Amino acid sequence: MLSTNETITRLGIYEDQSLRPQDIIRIFKNLEKNASLKWLSLQGCKGVDGDLVLKAIMGTLQVNPWIEEIDLANTPLQNSGKAEGIHLKLGHNAKSEPEVDLLRDMPMTVPKSCRVFICGQEFAGKTTLCNAISQNFSSSKLPYFRTSKNARKSSRASN
Repeated sequence: MLSTNETITRLGIYEDQSLRPQDIIRIFKNLEKNASLKWLSLQGCKGVDGDLVLKAIMGTLQVNPWIEEIDLANTPLQNSGKAEGIHLKLGHNAKSEPEVDLLRDMPMTVPKSCRVFICGQEFAGKTTLCNAISQNFSSSKLPYFRTSKNARKSSRASN
Protein backbone atom coordinates (compact mmCIF):
# COMPACT_ATOMS: atom_id res chain seq x y z
CA MET A 1 0.00 0.00 0.00
CA LEU A 2 2.85 2.40 0.74
CA SER A 3 4.28 2.00 -2.77
CA THR A 4 1.00 2.95 -4.49
CA ASN A 5 -0.33 5.60 -2.10
CA GLU A 6 -0.28 9.02 -3.80
CA THR A 7 -1.60 11.16 -0.95
CA ILE A 8 0.78 10.62 1.97
CA THR A 9 3.51 13.26 2.03
CA ARG A 10 4.64 12.79 5.65
CA LEU A 11 4.93 9.57 7.65
CA GLY A 12 6.12 9.23 11.22
CA ILE A 13 6.79 6.02 13.14
CA TYR A 14 8.05 6.93 16.60
CA GLU A 15 9.75 4.87 19.32
CA ASP A 16 8.60 1.56 17.82
CA GLN A 17 10.28 -1.36 19.52
CA SER A 18 8.51 -4.07 17.49
CA LEU A 19 9.88 -3.26 14.00
CA ARG A 20 12.81 -5.48 13.05
CA PRO A 21 15.49 -4.60 10.45
CA GLN A 22 13.66 -6.77 7.89
CA ASP A 23 10.53 -4.63 8.39
CA ILE A 24 12.49 -1.42 7.88
CA ILE A 25 14.05 -2.86 4.71
CA ARG A 26 10.56 -3.75 3.45
CA ILE A 27 9.36 -0.19 4.13
CA PHE A 28 12.20 1.28 2.09
CA LYS A 29 11.72 -1.21 -0.77
CA ASN A 30 8.10 -0.04 -1.00
CA LEU A 31 9.19 3.60 -0.96
CA GLU A 32 11.24 3.07 -4.13
CA LYS A 33 8.04 3.46 -6.17
CA ASN A 34 6.35 6.14 -4.06
CA ALA A 35 6.51 9.61 -5.61
CA SER A 36 4.48 11.50 -3.00
CA LEU A 37 6.27 10.89 0.31
CA LYS A 38 8.64 13.76 1.09
CA TRP A 39 9.29 13.31 4.82
CA LEU A 40 9.77 10.15 6.90
CA SER A 41 10.53 9.83 10.59
CA LEU A 42 11.70 6.62 12.21
CA GLN A 43 12.79 8.41 15.37
CA GLY A 44 13.65 6.00 18.15
CA CYS A 45 12.83 2.84 16.19
CA LYS A 46 15.16 0.05 17.28
CA GLY A 47 14.87 -1.84 13.97
CA VAL A 48 16.80 0.89 12.14
CA ASP A 49 20.07 -0.94 12.59
CA GLY A 50 22.71 -2.67 10.52
CA ASP A 51 24.38 -2.53 7.16
CA LEU A 52 21.44 -4.12 5.33
CA VAL A 53 19.11 -1.35 6.54
CA LEU A 54 21.67 1.27 5.54
CA LYS A 55 21.99 -0.34 2.10
CA ALA A 56 18.18 -0.40 1.69
CA ILE A 57 17.87 3.29 2.63
CA MET A 58 20.67 4.33 0.26
CA GLY A 59 19.19 2.18 -2.52
CA THR A 60 15.80 3.83 -2.12
CA LEU A 61 17.34 7.31 -2.16
CA GLN A 62 19.19 6.36 -5.34
CA VAL A 63 15.94 5.67 -7.25
CA ASN A 64 13.50 7.98 -5.42
CA PRO A 65 14.54 11.65 -5.56
CA TRP A 66 11.25 12.84 -4.01
CA ILE A 67 12.22 11.98 -0.43
CA GLU A 68 13.60 15.17 1.11
CA GLU A 69 14.01 14.28 4.79
CA ILE A 70 14.44 11.14 6.88
CA ASP A 71 14.57 11.58 10.65
CA LEU A 72 16.68 8.83 12.21
CA ALA A 73 17.21 10.47 15.60
CA ASN A 74 17.79 8.05 18.48
CA THR A 75 18.03 5.02 16.21
CA PRO A 76 20.90 2.53 16.42
CA LEU A 77 21.97 3.55 12.90
CA GLN A 78 22.21 7.22 13.91
CA ASN A 79 23.86 6.42 17.25
CA SER A 80 26.54 4.35 15.52
CA GLY A 81 27.39 7.24 13.17
CA LYS A 82 26.43 5.32 10.03
CA ALA A 83 23.59 7.69 9.07
CA GLU A 84 25.91 10.49 7.87
CA GLY A 85 25.89 9.15 4.29
CA ILE A 86 22.10 9.22 4.30
CA HIS A 87 22.07 12.88 5.29
CA LEU A 88 24.60 13.70 2.57
CA LYS A 89 22.47 11.88 -0.01
CA LEU A 90 19.35 13.69 1.17
CA GLY A 91 21.17 16.99 0.70
CA HIS A 92 21.83 15.89 -2.87
CA ASN A 93 18.15 14.98 -3.39
CA ALA A 94 17.00 18.36 -2.10
CA LYS A 95 19.14 20.15 -4.67
CA SER A 96 17.01 19.59 -7.79
CA GLU A 97 18.02 22.72 -9.71
CA PRO A 98 21.23 22.70 -11.76
CA GLU A 99 24.03 24.89 -10.52
CA VAL A 100 24.00 28.27 -12.20
CA ASP A 101 27.79 28.41 -12.25
CA LEU A 102 27.85 25.67 -14.88
CA LEU A 103 25.73 27.81 -17.21
CA ARG A 104 27.37 31.14 -16.48
CA ASP A 105 29.91 31.02 -19.32
CA MET A 106 27.41 29.87 -21.93
CA PRO A 107 25.93 32.53 -24.23
CA MET A 108 22.22 33.16 -23.78
CA THR A 109 20.11 32.66 -26.90
CA VAL A 110 16.46 33.10 -27.71
CA PRO A 111 14.73 29.76 -28.31
CA LYS A 112 13.26 29.36 -31.76
CA SER A 113 11.27 26.22 -31.15
CA CYS A 114 10.25 23.68 -28.57
CA ARG A 115 8.58 20.30 -28.55
CA VAL A 116 6.13 19.37 -25.84
CA PHE A 117 5.14 15.80 -25.05
CA ILE A 118 2.02 15.44 -22.94
CA CYS A 119 1.84 12.03 -21.32
CA GLY A 120 -0.65 10.55 -18.90
CA GLN A 121 -3.48 8.16 -18.30
CA GLU A 122 -6.57 7.98 -20.47
CA PHE A 123 -9.11 10.74 -19.84
CA ALA A 124 -6.61 12.69 -17.72
CA GLY A 125 -7.16 15.89 -19.72
CA LYS A 126 -4.26 15.77 -22.21
CA THR A 127 -6.44 16.79 -25.18
CA THR A 128 -8.11 19.54 -23.18
CA LEU A 129 -4.72 20.89 -22.15
CA CYS A 130 -3.43 20.73 -25.73
CA ASN A 131 -6.51 22.58 -27.01
CA ALA A 132 -6.17 25.25 -24.30
CA ILE A 133 -2.52 25.78 -25.19
CA SER A 134 -3.25 26.04 -28.90
CA GLN A 135 -6.09 28.54 -28.33
CA ASN A 136 -3.86 30.84 -26.27
CA PHE A 137 -1.13 31.20 -28.88
CA SER A 138 -1.57 33.11 -32.11
CA SER A 139 -0.68 31.27 -35.29
CA SER A 140 1.41 34.22 -36.53
CA LYS A 141 3.85 33.72 -33.68
CA LEU A 142 3.82 29.92 -33.99
CA PRO A 143 3.59 29.00 -37.69
CA TYR A 144 5.13 25.55 -37.18
CA PHE A 145 2.59 24.70 -34.47
CA ARG A 146 -0.31 25.22 -36.85
CA THR A 147 1.52 23.42 -39.67
CA SER A 148 2.27 20.35 -37.57
CA LYS A 149 -1.25 20.24 -36.12
CA ASN A 150 -2.80 20.50 -39.58
CA ALA A 151 -0.42 17.80 -40.88
CA ARG A 152 -1.57 15.45 -38.14
CA LYS A 153 -5.22 16.08 -38.92
CA SER A 154 -4.69 15.40 -42.64
CA SER A 155 -2.72 12.21 -41.95
CA ARG A 156 -5.49 10.95 -39.66
CA ALA A 157 -8.14 11.73 -42.28
CA SER A 158 -6.24 9.81 -44.98
CA ASN A 159 -5.95 6.69 -42.78
